[in-house]
Order: sequence, then C-alpha cells, then structure tokens
Amino acid sequence: VDDEGLPRNVKAIFLLTDGKPNIIPPEGHAAMLKQYKELNGGQICTVSTFGFGYNLDSGILRSLATEGQGIYAFIPDGSLVGTTFVNAVSNTLATYACQAVVKISGLSDFDEVTAIHGYLPGLQGPQHVVQKSWGLQVSIGSVMYGQTRSIIVSVPPPSS
Repeated sequence: VDDEGLPRNVKAIFLLTDGKPNIIPPEGHAAMLKQYKELNGGQICTVSTFGFGYNLDSGILRSLATEGQGIYAFIPDGSLVGTTFVNAVSNTLATYACQAVVKISGLSDFDEVTAIHGYLPGLQGPQHVVQKSWGLQVSIGSVMYGQTRSIIVSVPPPSS
C-alpha cells in the first residue's frame, strides 16, 4: 500500500479467503504482519479479513484482523456477501482517521495511572498504551466521521 504522496487517504486491505492457508509461516501469520509493519514504519493500513464457508481457520483470520486494526467477517454462504461488503465498504469510506492516538500529558507521575478505559478491546496490551518522555500515548484505532470516543484515565485521589 503506497500513499502516493496523499497521507490523508484511508488505506485498507480486504483479505478474502476460504480460510485454508497453503503456507504457514513458522512464527504465525499475525506475527509476520506485525514484523512487516515494524519493517515499514508501523501501521500502514487497516487489514480486514473475510472468510467464506464453514471450513475456516477463524483464529488466523481474527488474529490478522486484530493485528491489522480491521474487522473479521465470517460469511457462511452467498446470502450474506452483499450485506457484509456494503457494511465494510461503508465503514471504510466513513473513516476520518486510521490508527488514531490520544496523547495524555500533564500528570506529575504517569506511574500513578491505575487504568485506562475506553480504547478498543482488540487494542489492549502494552503495545497500545505506551509511556513516552512527555506522557502516555493510547492507540484508539480508526475514528469515523461524526463519531465520539471517550477515554477515561484512572488515577488515585491526591493525598491531603
């Protein structure tokens, strides 16, 4: 995926598959996607996976979609193809920002943060809440036009 000098374009990959891999990387598919992202400057696009039929390895497709900050869709038969793709394309076209982050500064000690609530469940983990020299950076995934997103940072009350 090349931005062709247009950094504001929404970039997305839709992976359509029967869910039966013919090559399995030693470290796994999601690990290879993560390695590719790291070698190419981070998240370059969203990766959504669409599995057709009942003989899928849903775990692989779900892990790729999670690592790619996209969606995983199970399509059992032809009756759901239209609905699934209309929804996926509509969400992609309604995307204002991909891989958005919230930067939190102003606390005297970021070690006092006890919890952060409100970011996407698939984005939980140490790689999505990063302590920087100036504060915390929280990955919140894609944000749609007109969508609100709330982040709650829990800290203990000040001592008297």
